[in-house]
Amino acid sequence: MSNRNIVVIGASLGGVQALRELVGHLPGDLPAAVFIVQHVSPSSPTMLPSILATRSDLPVRSALNGEPIGTGHVYIAPSDHHLVMDEHHVRLARSPKENGARPSIDTLFRAAAAYHRSAVIGVVLTGQLHDGAAGMVAIKRCGGIAIAQDPSDAQYPSMPLEAIRLDDIDHVLPLDLIAGAINRLTREEAPPSPPVPPDVMMEAKIAESGSFTIDRQHQLGAPTAYSCPECGGPLWQVPGEPRRFRCHTGHAFTASNLLSQQSDEVERSLWGAIRALHERAKLLMDQAGAVTSQNRRRADALREQSEQAAEQAAVLQDLIATAVKMDDGPAVDEKSP
Repeated sequence: MSNRNIVVIGASLGGVQALRELVGHLPGDLPAAVFIVQHVSPSSPTMLPSILATRSDLPVRSALNGEPIGTGHVYIAPSDHHLVMDEHHVRLARSPKENGARPSIDTLFRAAAAYHRSAVIGVVLTGQLHDGAAGMVAIKRCGGIAIAQDPSDAQYPSMPLEAIRLDDIDHVLPLDLIAGAINRLTREEAPPSPPVPPDVMMEAKIAESGSFTIDRQHQLGAPTAYSCPECGGPLWQVPGEPRRFRCHTGHAFTASNLLSQQSDEVERSLWGAIRALHERAKLLMDQAGAVTSQNRRRADALREQSEQAAEQAAVLQDLIATAVKMDDGPAVDEKSP
């Protein structure tokens, strides 16, 4: 039997500092490959490899598609690419976003679980929303080990909190103890692996290839009345926990991330309507000014319409303010009803 030789780590807000500390305490003879997804802007190259390299005794670099997985190496997901893997090679994919993110933590964790099963150690660090929770469930279903940063120790506790709430986490640790736990666990023999659940492998393949034919959409789960905020296609509810949705194009969301995406879409639509109403009010007022003095009734009607448009824009702005307050409310329960 081999040791636990695949370590996958996910972080979001507050993650750069947390990763500097964690990676900086991993030993130079670590008998495992380390894969890291830190949520980054898709529009600019990530500086994380150079930041971590200054603190690490292990070689750190941005992952390259097709390179062999090397023991004792740290691979960082590049901007706007999912970091995944097969049995022997690193893979990069520009497949559909998951939870609105590319790279996605869930996507990395699921690929590791599908291809390396009980040899995997998953780690969820600081971050908002819930990326990583579904991937951690996949790791556990495939026989791997789950570690979450202690939420009281995390700068942003939402991600570790959700992983702890939804899964049988093996270790909940403050940041300064996680590297030591990884070092110890990677030197242990991995137990026999259970079979890979078909849904875990199917979703890993979607991320790897970026394709999922529409005639197989029934395999995603039960159809819903919701539409994908990324592409507009219908969403299917994926069985199991956390409560998740995926479209046949491949976009995927937890319930909370779907609500967040819908809120963004509603706000964009409202601001578009406000802009149009402001322009309408201005055009109506200009038209009123252009009407000859002999047609005062027409000018008054145009001014009244202009005022109505301005009032409607103000109502929509109040709606946006209300929506923001609602978004600050309690978290959505990701467990299926």
